[in-house]
Amino acid sequence: TRNTATLIINELLDKGFVYEEGEKKAISGAGRPGKALFLESGNILFGGCIFKEDEFSVVIGDYSGKILREETVKVEDSEPTLYLSKVSRSLAQLEEEYPNIQRWGIGVPGLIDEMHGRILYTARLGWRSVDVISVIQRQVEKPCRLVNRIQAASLMSADFVLTENYRNAFYFHLPTGIGGASLTLMPDGRH
Repeated sequence: TRNTATLIINELLDKGFVYEEGEKKAISGAGRPGKALFLESGNILFGGCIFKEDEFSVVIGDYSGKILREETVKVEDSEPTLYLSKVSRSLAQLEEEYPNIQRWGIGVPGLIDEMHGRILYTARLGWRSVDVISVIQRQVEKPCRLVNRIQAASLMSADFVLTENYRNAFYFHLPTGIGGASLTLMPDGRH
């Protein structure tokens, strides 16, 4: 309904996620006057973290894809509890510095149970059956999602590779072994 739309838009305006521009157009009935809304991409932030053998990398970006911060943190011990503790502290600190972070993507090597946020097995880190997301969420406020890092990299490249002329591709990842993912552009534009 128009009233519901008004409530949602007012909340987005209050949070600074959208802004209005142009002349208000009078409407009949309930709801707010019509006015063009635009996304304030600099106020909507996302975080990403990639696990490697002796370090993890963190990136903060806005909705338009602009990278605001990148850093790599060395990890002396790859034992899961110590490693995840260091990751959790780093992400929690970044949430304090960037309160508009909406969520985190956590990219890890190996086999994962994405639904439960678990690493099933990763030879790179030497981990088996590790509850990654539940451990991180003890210190990190924003929602986190666990993904295989090859899958994450392939999805990132899909926007550049898949077009109407090239509807299928295969992403190869060779720097730390052999990995890959099949990419397909669906009829509705999804990949």
